[in-house]
Amino acid sequence: MSESNGRALQARKSGASEEHELLARARKRDEAAQAELVRRYAPLVRRVARGIHGRRGMDDLDDLYQVGMVGLLEAIDRFEPERGAFAPYASATVSGLIKRHLRDRSWRMRLGRSLHDAIQVVGPASAALESSLGRAPTDAELALRTGLSPELVAEARSAVAASQPVSLEAPAGDGASSFSELIGGEDPGLERAESRLSIARGAAGLAPEERELLARRFALEQTQTEIAGAMGGSQMSVSRRLRRVLTKMEDRLSA
Repeated sequence: MSESNGRALQARKSGASEEHELLARARKRDEAAQAELVRRYAPLVRRVARGIHGRRGMDDLDDLYQVGMVGLLEAIDRFEPERGAFAPYASATVSGLIKRHLRDRSWRMRLGRSLHDAIQVVGPASAALESSLGRAPTDAELALRTGLSPELVAEARSAVAASQPVSLEAPAGDGASSFSELIGGEDPGLERAESRLSIARGAAGLAPEERELLARRFALEQTQTEIAGAMGGSQMSVSRRLRRVLTKMEDRLSA
């Protein structure tokens, strides 16, 4: 391992240790630690909120950001070091809370008055009939008891079912698996969230030319010779400039 890579690894370990200490203090209601973590991860919350806002396009971004900040505080309070890195956990928690907020608000907006009233009647009637019949009542039986049309009864029952989603840990199919085992998957982008935050902190304050140098080498994957042709100088001078910029970023992260 090169000296440069060794310093980078040491910096990452030091940063992770310091962050875990902050998280431990924050869970003990240390306001200074909580404030520091909120400052560090506010950009992550903003990015998650902006991503969800961009897909929907109709929601207030600041509203989503505020909901996301609540999610960040929940993540800080619930995180355990055994979970791994904090950034992916925080990102998933923030995203989940924002999506739940949108789902709940969408439910409230789309529930018509007649359907809302039908739900209030069908619910108690269904419980009473199930108790007396020893089974779940049919739509026709509920319609007869409530005086509502079978169609409205069916719509009310469907709406209630939609508002109470099944747990992902509930048995699916023949009961051999849970829903969580059959759907979804890990987002590979979450694993890179902490790295992105570290790179952003390390790159803060770099000159435009230094940023261009990094972008050409690591984003565009240009060779040092190609960079020299585009930005001037020799391959050797590009190599020296890259080392200086990377060292500067490592020192900033270590500090």
